[in-house]
Amino acid sequence: MGVVEHVSVFSIARLPLVVYAGFRLDDAWAVEVYQRHRESQDWVWRSLDLPPTQFECTGPAAEGEGGVEDHVLLLNVSGTIEPAELPVEHQALPIHRLAATGTPGPDVLLVRGALQAFERVLRLCFAELEKKHPQVKRLFVHGALPVAAAVTFGRCIGPHCPTIHLYEAVDGQRRFAMEFSR
Repeated sequence: MGVVEHVSVFSIARLPLVVYAGFRLDDAWAVEVYQRHRESQDWVWRSLDLPPTQFECTGPAAEGEGGVEDHVLLLNVSGTIEPAELPVEHQALPIHRLAATGTPGPDVLLVRGALQAFERVLRLCFAELEKKHPQVKRLFVHGALPVAAAVTFGRCIGPHCPTIHLYEAVDGQRRFAMEFSR
């Protein structure tokens, strides 16, 4: 039996399953993630001269939150989830947002550099959360993500992350799907 040296991921499934696949692969493997592009119906990363989509992570200030152990993370990449769409019990919690700096859309990850930018900002977001809000035990995650970003999100859930409670859209409502923890 040989040792796996490289894994290529081509994923089409519901968001929780794709995140779980990334979680199981974690970042210890050499993994290349591909995105299926809706416009061209293929898996080929574009080699455009355009700069890749950039992302930013914003969150609540550390002041005034006391020992709030539950926070929310909105991943607005291929769409936008507004706080009013969240379950009522999440709407009053501190909210962090990771979003594309331009208009979110299904083909926001046309070039490999956009996925790399997403991963870089996601890791910074997790590091900021750990530094500024060390009391957080549960992170309720609501995502509008292309599949490549969902796999990457799963891979970035590390041992210092709070327990991730992943939600998905079902019949117009945000519903609990699964929980992740290292």
